[in-house]
Amino acid sequence: MSSDSKVILWQIGGTGGEPSLTNMQIQRVVRTEDYGQTWQTTSFWNDAAGTAAAGGTTSVKIIADRVNPNVFYAFENSQARVYISNDKGKNFYRFGIGGALSSVSVGNWANNTFGLNVMYFNALRGREGELLVGGADLGSFKISVTNLDGAPAAWNVTSVRITPSGGASATNTSTHRIGYGLGVNADAENVALYRYGRINAVNGNTQTGTGIFRSVDGGATWRKISKTSSNPDALNMDNHSYQDVRAINGDARTFGRVYFSTGNGTGAFRWGEMITELLKSPISDKVGLELALRAAEGFLDNADLSEYPQEFIDALILAVGDAIDIIGDEDADQAAVDMAIAALYLDDGRTVTLSGPAVSTNEAGATVTYTVSIKNMPAVTGIELEFELDGSFMSSKDFNAIGFGYFGDGNYGTPIFWKNDGDVWTGKVTLLNMDGGVAGKADVLEMVFNVKEGVIGVTDVKLNYVRLSFDGDEVFPEVVNGLVTTEFVQWYSPYDLNRDGVVDLNDVTWALQYLMMEDGDAGWDAAKAADVTGDGRVDIEDLLLILANYTIPYYG
Repeated sequence: MSSDSKVILWQIGGTGGEPSLTNMQIQRVVRTEDYGQTWQTTSFWNDAAGTAAAGGTTSVKIIADRVNPNVFYAFENSQARVYISNDKGKNFYRFGIGGALSSVSVGNWANNTFGLNVMYFNALRGREGELLVGGADLGSFKISVTNLDGAPAAWNVTSVRITPSGGASATNTSTHRIGYGLGVNADAENVALYRYGRINAVNGNTQTGTGIFRSVDGGATWRKISKTSSNPDALNMDNHSYQDVRAINGDARTFGRVYFSTGNGTGAFRWGEMITELLKSPISDKVGLELALRAAEGFLDNADLSEYPQEFIDALILAVGDAIDIIGDEDADQAAVDMAIAALYLDDGRTVTLSGPAVSTNEAGATVTYTVSIKNMPAVTGIELEFELDGSFMSSKDFNAIGFGYFGDGNYGTPIFWKNDGDVWTGKVTLLNMDGGVAGKADVLEMVFNVKEGVIGVTDVKLNYVRLSFDGDEVFPEVVNGLVTTEFVQWYSPYDLNRDGVVDLNDVTWALQYLMMEDGDAGWDAAKAADVTGDGRVDIEDLLLILANYTIPYYG
């Protein structure tokens, strides 16, 4: 689909077997500009002049430019060549790829599109004519196409290598999937690159070299951001058996967040705040310091600072100034960098609070609400929590996430995952905010329960566990008032003046005794129970309401 979503190219697979590049032939490529109402064939040419038609059985992999809606690319199988269109996919012209890819033996770029030995392509968002290539055992490359607004004869296609040379074996360097996301400095010229594969240099041996890697300098250096399986062939990361990674890409708005999909039966879509390892154990160099500085400056610019202790704000501002000086000092030693990083990680009094009523009645249809709140927070993007309650007093009704959405659905059609041990119920919920997070002080979750009719006594609702995620970091904050004790008391009808459980002649007599008395009169303390309208006087309207509810018991 084109970058403006108005043109769709459909590459119809061949017959027999699962789809692969070897049967995605150019004679099977069609296009539409009316969302599928009509379809047209495309033309492929073996030269820039458009005079030599390409063979219809040539296999290609097609992707769209992420900036120019007129441009599509079709990479030829088995050759370092690409077909390019700048007329919305009507005509494709073939070009050799110059630079690094021209000097390698490409071989078969894909055994099949669902295996790991596949050339994987990804057009760069915000960068016209730039593409990333995961070349399986060949490593990673960036392809650049210039002069796309001109005639095909003026186009120039070149490539550069962005990982070390892998040679003929994956025991050195391989890139099976490659993608990108927001860079450290949030500008279009400094995207963060993510790749799934292997690099020989990691920890000095190939056994620890498979996983997910990130580069913040255009591929000059790579940092491994996933753990490694003890079995290098299992492709496990962080103790999860993902089998293989089918696609990978970074978040366009949050540095350090990476998404990847998995296959071979798992099929799950995963995402992780891979910056977590950096913030928990900060990188002791100026890149790590710049990351910490960016997080601190973003907090000072966006948080409601009135919610934070002034001494914390003053210390953070001082730490930011020191960090800027260190970054600008070419002679800064390692100790100075380490101290500057540590100074940016201050205790900011982040807390989570559970609140709820101290007293509730037990009338039919009564509900009780408990609220989870955060305080002194930068932008919180994820919340995991576990709470506990006594099911003999109440049952689940509604859960209202405030500023967040639920991650998946729990059992029984609710967003909460429940388990119980007798009357003790434990609920778990995960909340996500993908629009920048919720900062400062805020209520984030309302838990509404039905009160069991007629129940009397005291019970506790408590938070057992809370974990927050923000800017890639994960913390277990202090929980303040994580336990709320609620007393459930007997409910009576407002017309049952003597609280004996029924509205009868005794209540009518009570009202008649104080008829025409007003607030401020002597004896009003006893009379005000008969003021059922609450207007400060006992009159005929109050008496009529009591008679209208005659013989209605307290539980009715």
